[in-house]
Amino acid sequence: MTTRTRVMLAVLVLLAVVAYWIAQQLMPYAANSKVTVRWRGGAPPERISCRVVDADGSPLSDLRVGFYHGTGTRLGMTDANGYWAGRITRNTDSDNLRIVAIGLNYQRIIELRDPFWAPDAEREGFHFTIVVKPAGLAAIGRSKDVR
Repeated sequence: MTTRTRVMLAVLVLLAVVAYWIAQQLMPYAANSKVTVRWRGGAPPERISCRVVDADGSPLSDLRVGFYHGTGTRLGMTDANGYWAGRITRNTDSDNLRIVAIGLNYQRIIELRDPFWAPDAEREGFHFTIVVKPAGLAAIGRSKDVR
């Protein structure tokens, strides 16, 4: 293999890695051992909503959800269907509305993105679907839904 071929191969591998990383940042999905989060845009700006369910798809009611952004947090409580909706606002003029993390029952449970790539609620609102895995239920002090 010539030096030129090796260099071209190295450049192609580097470009593939960079393209994969960018695609991962833009994907409306995040997961760890505690939760899986998916989101979609299309709601009016500054509006967010979420549905929180366990791994079996059962809604998690009376659960405190927190959306961390810029320099603030928007908190809410899920209803009997595991649903919550609200408005996210700026704390200061320099604040941004990029959702960088989500918390459940005051536990910051997942980091979504580097702030540059995070969902920006200033441009459009979002609906989040949060699936809490068994490890996540234990982390927030729940075993199953309490009705």
